[in-house]
Amino acid sequence: MPLTFTEPLIEPRTYTITSSLGYIKAAISPDDTLTSLRVIDQPMTNSSRNMPLIIRNLKKQMDDYLSGRLKVFHVPVRYTGTPFQLKVWDALLNIPYGQTASYQSIATLINSPRACRAVGTAVSNNPIFLIIPCHRVIQKNGSIGGFAYGAHLKKILLNLEKNNP
Repeated sequence: MPLTFTEPLIEPRTYTITSSLGYIKAAISPDDTLTSLRVIDQPMTNSSRNMPLIIRNLKKQMDDYLSGRLKVFHVPVRYTGTPFQLKVWDALLNIPYGQTASYQSIATLINSPRACRAVGTAVSNNPIFLIIPCHRVIQKNGSIGGFAYGAHLKKILLNLEKNNP
């Protein structure tokens, strides 16, 4: 069997962003593309003086978003997942600021109308919190549903968008 060369896996660089929501862990690829954005309990050790431009820009945009001045993020992103997850996450990117969509409507939009629960699972596995706006997905009956970082944080984000049209 012939040997094949595969490139070594390069770990993303990670940084802590302090925001009004708490600590946010941002991971970027070697080409300075955002690959992950998650809420964390404790800050990681890294110096704010050495943060790359993408992280500084992301922090500014997050601050602007959380103060109601920014509606759409402009940060290069790359996310990986199953084909189904990618369809769901791409659909989430089309939910406008200040609006919501139901798990059912997302399932229908991606041509899987019976896959509401699978949509919920994909939404909960969203790798890029805020930028892929998983907080805008609610239950069909209008209740807020689940959220990877807790219902309280989801309510904060929904209210922020509602009160800053």
